[in-house]
Amino acid sequence: MGLEIMRAPSSSSACQNFSLDLASPLQPLQSPLCAVNLRATVTKVLNIEPGGAPTDALALGIRVGDSEGRGCWLISSASPSPSAAQKSSALMGDYFMCGKIMDIEELPGSPANACVVMGIDDFFPALSLAIRAGRISGNLLSLSIDCIFPFSETSICSEDTIVIRASLNSSARFELSSISVDGEEVAFAGNYACIVPSNGPHNVTIAGASYASFFPARIEQTFYDLHF
Repeated sequence: MGLEIMRAPSSSSACQNFSLDLASPLQPLQSPLCAVNLRATVTKVLNIEPGGAPTDALALGIRVGDSEGRGCWLISSASPSPSAAQKSSALMGDYFMCGKIMDIEELPGSPANACVVMGIDDFFPALSLAIRAGRISGNLLSLSIDCIFPFSETSICSEDTIVIRASLNSSARFELSSISVDGEEVAFAGNYACIVPSNGPHNVTIAGASYASFFPARIEQTFYDLHF
């Protein structure tokens, strides 16, 4: 098995701020952003039901394109269900949506002012579905974001990112099933994962299935003392 560690430096130090505009909800970025460098801060005043559950969620839509000219919309929201689904609307056409239980910081006051920070990994369930549907490339480093759908106050920034790519040292097809860094599983799409840079040595374990024959074979390997 092979493991490639790549550093994707931030493309800009300036953040772009957006608000929901019902007259023009799809808002282009000043310049395309490498998808792996996405850092979005989303804030919203949530209406609170008597039981304390929010009646609406924090969400962000991003239009992702690849080097082959393909593209699609992905939406991620603070939701109790992480399952992904393909849907369609007159505004965006076909899009892929996922939810993820995120750490929501509720500030004092009623209604509560909530804030979440999203990275590209928060869109991975939707992105993985889009990859399987053939709507976008599985090469994470080829993906860029040129337009967003801000459902609320949103700040879009670029940050340094470490990209990990797992592979098989053969011509056989390989599908990643899990990847962990220092014993903690991280999200992945295709055969790629993204993490923030850090100092010191790390151990990375990858597991997946090799399709070298008619029947898949599960393989796993740990790479020790990696620096990223």
